[in-house]
Amino acid sequence: MDSQFPPPGAKAYHGARVSVSFDAALCRHATECIRGLPEVFEPKARPWVRPDAAAPDAVVEVVRRCPSGALQYALPDETADETAGRLP
Repeated sequence: MDSQFPPPGAKAYHGARVSVSFDAALCRHATECIRGLPEVFEPKARPWVRPDAAAPDAVVEVVRRCPSGALQYALPDETADETAGRLP
């Protein structure tokens, strides 16, 4: 797994306890993120990703469900190698 966060081409949204990146080129609009945590992922808002709007574990769980890999996450108090990415 690549440890670079955010991955090339992705935009990062930093929260106090979890950061989320989004790569629009990979997104297939499955809406798993929006259905999973509408308070965090709100396409009409700016910024549309607000990582601090939910508990970090809930954000990580929804990011892991992204079928395209367009969403990635990193936990700031651990190394990127241990936390960045989308786990199986």
